[in-house]
Amino acid sequence: VDTLIAVTEGSGLKVFVEHESAVPSVATVFDDLRQDTHKAAKGPICLCLLDDALPGEVDIDLGATFPVSPLVKSALKSLPGVLTVEEI
Repeated sequence: VDTLIAVTEGSGLKVFVEHESAVPSVATVFDDLRQDTHKAAKGPICLCLLDDALPGEVDIDLGATFPVSPLVKSALKSLPGVLTVEEI
């Protein structure tokens, strides 16, 4: 079963967010992806919050898989407040 899951899930993304004000925009991208019916590979998503008000980097696993593609990665990178997006 673990092998089957590894094959059907794509690599995930880690989204580095500079300020909490960017989180609603990131959430909108993922909400839109949930409604999209294209067959992109899905993978886990992790947000890495880097706000100065936090005691350090805070990683948040979204706990679900979402479509992951170069187009998704590019859309996330273009959002204000998103520093970078890395594959995990």
